[in-house]
Parts: sequence; C-alpha cells; structure tokens
Amino acid sequence: MTARTLPHDLDAERALLGAAVLDPAGLDAGRAALPEGGRTFYRDLHGKLWNALAELRDQSAAWDEITIKEWLTAAGLWDEIKGYVGLGGLTTCCADWRRAPVYAERVRLLWLQRQAANLAWHAHRAAADSSAKSGDALAACAEQAAELQRLLADAAPRRAGSSFADVLGELLNAAEAGRPVVKTLATGCELLDESGGLACGEYLGLVGSPGVGKTLLADALTLGVLRADADATAVGGCCAAAYRLPRSRGRKRRGRGCITK
Repeated sequence: MTARTLPHDLDAERALLGAAVLDPAGLDAGRAALPEGGRTFYRDLHGKLWNALAELRDQSAAWDEITIKEWLTAAGLWDEIKGYVGLGGLTTCCADWRRAPVYAERVRLLWLQRQAANLAWHAHRAAADSSAKSGDALAACAEQAAELQRLLADAAPRRAGSSFADVLGELLNAAEAGRPVVKTLATGCELLDESGGLACGEYLGLVGSPGVGKTLLADALTLGVLRADADATAVGGCCAAAYRLPRSRGRKRRGRGCITK
C-alpha cells in the first residue's frame, strides 16, 4: 500500500523564503498573501523561519545575510537552517523576489487543501460514529466546511482548489440534511458494529505478535461484512490485512494484538 501525501510544494516554500531573504519587499509581498503566517508552510522549519523573518522585519530596518544570521542564531534556528540549506541555498531557489506573491499564493492554496483533507477525515470519522456526540461533531465540521469553501473559492476560483470547494460543499449539504457522509458496513461483531462498523474506503490494519489470531480475525471480519452486506464488494470493496510484529532479540514477546485504523 502506498501512503498518500497531503498536498504541498517544498520548492515553492523555499522559493518564497529565498525571495524574503533577498529583499524585505519580497517578505512584505509574501506576508500580504499569507495572512495565516508560518503555519501555512508544510515543512515545520520553513514556517519557523518565515515567522522569524517577519519578526525581524517588524523590529529592524537592516536587512542582509549577516543581520538575518544573527537574528536566527538568537532565535535558536541557525543550526537547523545551516544544516538544511543555509541562506545561500534558499536564495538560489528564487530567481526574482518580485515573484514572491506567486509563490505565496501557491503555498497558501496547498495549505487550504490540506485543511480540507483534514476536515474531510474528521467528518468521515464523525459520520461513522454512532454515539450522541456524532451530530455535534458533524455540525462543527459543516461550519468549518462553509468557511473553507469560501476561502478556497477565493484562493483558486479557476484552479484545482475549486474541486476541494465542491467536495466541502457536498459535505456541508449532507450534514445539514442529516445524511450520512460515508457508507458503513456491518461486520457481525457487536462491539465493532456498535462503534460504527467499517467505513467504505477505510484501511484497517490488524497488528500483533505471531499466533494471537490476526488472520483468523481478519477472515471473520471479512466474512461478517459479506454476510451482512452482499453488495459490499460493489460499493467500495472489503479488504483485510494482517501484519506480524517482529520478535524482540534476547527476550520473548507476550502475545498481544491490536486493531488500528
């Protein structure tokens, strides 16, 4: 199974930081397009550096590599930056600081898309939850979806972000209508079904030491789903996977397993 990575563009982030280092006007232009500040960056170090440069800009008129290095050293960031690419490595990523708004818009759009993906995940979990708190969670997701839908439509009215806005709009409409956002499958296991069952398209891993019953449980869950819902394979498929934990060297492991989603 290949893990899906959330939307991001490290080259655009480095180019934006390079524009800021090259000229304070590049930082100003980027800040105008990034009202949320450093948290819009995918890489944590990039966000810390952006916030540090913004603080320096607010407190000092001087702007050169020596001043920036001293500021980052005082902030405890220089060792990380030096071991990463250094200031020179960032400036080479940007041919012209005047393109800072373009880089900033790209960084912010991808941040909004990551927010949309995270919100969709929380809504997915809330929809599969059969507890009394599910309705409140879905209502909160719907409220956030409405705001994200507006931000995405403003950020990319004719680009990829609009598709995320459409998805969030469907989520909002489904929550308001009281419809389940995702289809869940019964497994025949009362404890698991009472907690929401299995959601279509969700990955379920059974992890444990050898001999604890991973394969047996995976087979039982698969058969339970097929018995409870004959159309399970047609609405998204049912797949079970079991993994064996490696043995510890020099000592025995107790048989123990867990279910992880």
